Amino acid sequence: MPALLVVLLTLITGAALNAPMAQAVADAFQVRPGCQANDMNAGPSSVSRCINGTSFRTRSSLRPGCVELPPAPATYIYTGFECGGAATKLNAEFIGQARLISYLNGGQGGPVSPSIQWEMRMPTGLVQPASLRADVVRYAAASPPSSSAALRLIEVKGDWNPDYGQRAQQVAGYVNLLQSRYGMTGATVDSTISGYTDEYRV
Repeated sequence: MPALLVVLLTLITGAALNAPMAQAVADAFQVRPGCQANDMNAGPSSVSRCINGTSFRTRSSLRPGCVELPPAPATYIYTGFECGGAATKLNAEFIGQARLISYLNGGQGGPVSPSIQWEMRMPTGLVQPASLRADVVRYAAASPPSSSAALRLIEVKGDWNPDYGQRAQQVAGYVNLLQSRYGMTGATVDSTISGYTDEYRV
């Protein structure tokens, strides 16, 4: 049955995170501030990459065969776990996430630009949750790293997800975390592809 993917593309300012800082867990997730050059590695493997002056682990969860191929035509029927995860309804969001990444990458297939990252793991400094993950992140990888450089975040949500109504608060929380904990003042919600929606069959 057709599934609708809706991507939040509205600029939102969220409330500052005010949870008390607990034992820092950044080292466990290989976050290193002050890296000297943005990572130009276009490979799909999950590794630590320098992004605007801080090293984050990115590109986990999604299967390379999905993000490095053009989006399948409307007649194609995906399996629920084709792009990542197990065969559950919620994991069908991985399909929409991979299709969006391919679209942002030009829609022709091939290695994904280093300026497009996904599943960027952001340690919170708290015991629970220890980290958060941004679905899609866009920035100018070829530019010198700077905490004030633009870092645009996109949250992918299918309308079947029970958290669909919380998508705005979720991505705003990611922006606040990057600004308050990592000093990345250029972090914002991506508003440059307003109106993007996608439909695919699972």
